[in-house]
Amino acid sequence: MTPLRYLNSSANIYVSRNFLIWLGITTLALLVIIGFFEAIELLRRTMSHPNASLGLVFELTLLVLPQRFIELLPFIIFLASLLSLWRLNQLHEITALRAMGISGGQLALGFCIT
Repeated sequence: MTPLRYLNSSANIYVSRNFLIWLGITTLALLVIIGFFEAIELLRRTMSHPNASLGLVFELTLLVLPQRFIELLPFIIFLASLLSLWRLNQLHEITALRAMGISGGQLALGFCIT
């Protein structure tokens, strides 16, 4: 199977979909955790200000999250790749893909193109 034929194959679509699902789960989980700790830190900083409300703290937390997302994006992608490959390995799907004639490079290509 040539590399160009693999790009349109159902195996590549399956691997890419699996990676995108793990990317979404990882992104959501890390942003919730980071948002929680950001909110705690902002609550600590605003304790001495009597005009700071809880709504303001959550608004500031939501304004900080895009910057934190950009900072964490390489780690999110790496963790999602690891989790996706781990899950494919647990279900013996990497073995099945290799038995179909898909090389490791073509398998990695599915992650890179996504």
